[in-house]
Amino acid sequence: MYACHMRQTDTEKTDRYDSARKAFMEERAKKIRLAVERAAHAERYVVNTVRNAHDAGMSWTEIGELLGVSRQAARQKYAEKITD
Repeated sequence: MYACHMRQTDTEKTDRYDSARKAFMEERAKKIRLAVERAAHAERYVVNTVRNAHDAGMSWTEIGELLGVSRQAARQKYAEKITD
C-alpha cells in the first residue's frame, strides 16, 4: 500500500523534468548574455588600443600583423571606428 503512494506519477516526473530543463536553459541563456557582453567589452578595448597605436604612429601594416590580419583588413575594420 505504501509503495503505491510513494511512487511519482508521470505528471510529477514530467513537471520535475520541465523545471530542471527550464533552470538549465536559463543558466545557458545567462552565460550567452554574459559572453556577448564580454565580447562587446573586448571589442571596445581593441578599438581603443588600435586608436592609441595608430595615433602614436603605428602603421596599418603593423597593426594588421598584431591582429593577425592584413593591413587592408585592419584598416577596413578599424579606420572608421577610431575616428568616431
